[in-house]
Amino acid sequence: MTVLFDLDNTLIDRNTAYEDWLTTVFKANGIMASSSEWDIIRVKDNWGYTSRQEFYDWLLSIYALPYTRPELIAKGANEIYTHIPSITSEIEALLKRLKSTCQIGIVSNGGIENQMNKLKGSRLLSFFEKKAVFISGAMSFSKPDQAYFEVVEERLQRAAHELVIVGDNPINDIQGGNQAGWKTVWISKGRNDKVPADYVVNELIDVIDVL
Repeated sequence: MTVLFDLDNTLIDRNTAYEDWLTTVFKANGIMASSSEWDIIRVKDNWGYTSRQEFYDWLLSIYALPYTRPELIAKGANEIYTHIPSITSEIEALLKRLKSTCQIGIVSNGGIENQMNKLKGSRLLSFFEKKAVFISGAMSFSKPDQAYFEVVEERLQRAAHELVIVGDNPINDIQGGNQAGWKTVWISKGRNDKVPADYVVNELIDVIDVL
């Protein structure tokens, strides 16, 4: 069995790290967003699922930030990972336990520099073989495109029934995984959506109960 983890909001708390980073950008430019403004920003950001082009175009139309959209994208790639804490001892123990019994890997959408910085900054990269790290920015496809899942199967030399995807995104991770014939584990994080995953757990640490 091969267990493949999504990165943002699955292995790492991307939302908190992103808000911490954006807060520093705001403060550096004399902007103090209100709680109601942050509520709107969170909706627009949509857990990072909104494309950075679309999100930053919107953000720059609202706030007088002295950056272009490409500059903000690059700034985020170079800085957000510094706001991501190292993995907890519980997550470290989980990964070590899984790695002792099966192959584990990463399946993540995003830019190669940004995602690799997150993996390094959180101390996650050492747990995964290079051949088992799949970042869409280094590929020609993104989840939930079925070609993405086919590339993973080919490179790992695994049949669909041997693969499990663990992720927080109902479309990219769960729908994509279901269509590929993989087993799917949805990290709900308290959401009550009806997501047709094979298994549903609230937090990452609960994955051990179903694998």
